[in-house]
Amino acid sequence: MKLIAIDLGKTYGWAYKDNNGIESGEGTYTELTDWGKSFADLLDKWKPDIVVLSQTNNFGHWNASRCMLMQAGVAFYICGKRGIPGVELNDSTARKQVFGKAIKKIEVQKLRPGFKPNELDACVLAEGWAMLDK
Repeated sequence: MKLIAIDLGKTYGWAYKDNNGIESGEGTYTELTDWGKSFADLLDKWKPDIVVLSQTNNFGHWNASRCMLMQAGVAFYICGKRGIPGVELNDSTARKQVFGKAIKKIEVQKLRPGFKPNELDACVLAEGWAMLDK
C-alpha cells in the first residue's frame, strides 16, 4: 500500500510510505490556496492509495486549531475529487502502535533524532497507519 501521512499545522510534516521505505519532509503553511497546491503536488508526485491526516482537535491555541481544520477540509476535498480515501489518525494512537506504548512527542524525538519535529510526526503517522491496516 502506498500512503501519504500529513501532520497538519502552520509547519506541516509529510511522509510517503510504500513497501520500499519512507520519504519525508516539512512545508510551511502560508495561505490556504498555497497549502492546497502543495498538497495536490504531493498527491501528483506519489499517487497514494490513501491519505492519513493527523487528527484535528481544539486542544492548544485556537489559531493553530483553525489552521489544522482548514487544511484538513481542503485535503479531504481534494482527496474526494480524486477518489483517494482520506482518514484521520490520532497522534498518540499512532505512537502507541509504533512504539508499543503511549509515549510523548518529546520522547519520540529522543528515540529518533535527526528529524524535524513535524516530519517525524508524519513518519510516525505513516508507520502507525501501516501497522493498523495489516
